[in-house]
Amino acid sequence: MLFWWQALVAAAAATAVMTALMRVGASMGMTRMDMSLMLGSMFRRDADAARRMGLPIHFVNGLVFGLVYGPRVREAAAGAGESAAREVALPRSVSAAPASAR
Repeated sequence: MLFWWQALVAAAAATAVMTALMRVGASMGMTRMDMSLMLGSMFRRDADAARRMGLPIHFVNGLVFGLVYGPRVREAAAGAGESAAREVALPRSVSAAPASAR
């Protein structure tokens, strides 16, 4: 069973890593995308104020996404694990024809 705090921790870590990678990519000239600036510019005109406002919005969005998406990923992974266990325990035959007909 996935507890809500596990989803929150995973979402916070994923949001932090994604934000850090986007910042590194921007500093290397690979992209100009700045998620906190995009989100904050909906509320503030000044770029610095927009970044300060957009960063918490970005993290809250990441936490909400993790809370909604996390349990579904857990259920899918459990289903995949059960399918793999069934496949190992009850392997299918290679051929549907009886051995005498081969």
